[in-house]
Amino acid sequence: PAVSAVPSLGGVSVVPPGPAGEAPLAAAAPPGGSLTVQASHALSHGDTAKAVALAREAVSGNPGDADAWLTLAAAYQASGNAGAARDAYRSCIKVAHTPSVTECHVQADK
Repeated sequence: PAVSAVPSLGGVSVVPPGPAGEAPLAAAAPPGGSLTVQASHALSHGDTAKAVALAREAVSGNPGDADAWLTLAAAYQASGNAGAARDAYRSCIKVAHTPSVTECHVQADK
């Protein structure tokens, strides 16, 4: 499967491919807080499609942020896509460098 027009880091895709027909990733954060915060908010309100889209944007804009990857994985899991969630945890382990990367290790080992 092809990955969106997002650069890779050392040959590692930084954004797992989304479902066919998914809108392209946006370049700038919409108003209302960080993309990760907005994705978490959407997830807490049951809008998994919006949460996935926002979290994908967050990891695209800052692949080194483990919280963005954790949010993406949670959004995929909530939408019933366990495989994409596992891929997000694995990508987090490979490219993230913030303290929350430890949680990516824990979740990937489940």
